[in-house]
Amino acid sequence: MLGLTHHFLYVRTARRTFWATVHVWLGRTLITLGIINGGLGLLLSDNTRAGEIVYGIVAALVALTYVTVVVLSGRKKNSMGVGTGVGIAAKGSRAGDHS
Repeated sequence: MLGLTHHFLYVRTARRTFWATVHVWLGRTLITLGIINGGLGLLLSDNTRAGEIVYGIVAALVALTYVTVVVLSGRKKNSMGVGTGVGIAAKGSRAGDHS
C-alpha cells in the first residue's frame, strides 16, 4: 500500500514526497531485518554448521549486491541532478535556453 500511495503522489506532483522517503527507508530496514531473521532462524532449526556457513555466504552476497546497487543508483541520481532541480527545464521551455 505504501508503494502505491507513493506512486500516485509522485505521478501527481512529479517530485519525491515524504511517503517516498518512508517507503525507501522502510524497505531498506525490512531487507536488513529479513537477512538477520534468516540467520537467527538457523539457530532454531537445528541446522548443520555447513548450512550456517552457506547461509552466511549467501546472505553476505545478497547484502553486498544490495549495498552496491543502492550506492551506484545514488551516484547516478546525483550526477543527473535528480531530486535537486538541477538539469530540469521549466515546463514549456527548452533545455539550455536561457533567454
